[in-house]
Amino acid sequence: MSAAIDPGLQPQRTALSWRRTGMAFMVCGALILRSGIEHSQLALDILGLLLLLTTAAVAVFGHYRERAVLERGRLCAPPFLAIALIAGQTALAGVGALVCIYLSMG
Repeated sequence: MSAAIDPGLQPQRTALSWRRTGMAFMVCGALILRSGIEHSQLALDILGLLLLLTTAAVAVFGHYRERAVLERGRLCAPPFLAIALIAGQTALAGVGALVCIYLSMG
């Protein structure tokens, strides 16, 4: 006897993961921006704003991807640009976090 597989669960999990990723980067960008304002560091302000702007792009892409996946009923690989954008965001968030830690120590 084989178990029935619900094909609707994977697209829902994918849509939720795009939302969680966007939310995590939004919080990280806001914290970096706050740290830049608190320490009067223009570089952190710019980094935080850049992270927030790219987060908006990921949120828009995630919304369109969710609609496309739910209409097709199956998953497809995300485009290279989306993966590159998230990789760049991860690097920006890491650099921003390290600078924030450095500033809070001194």
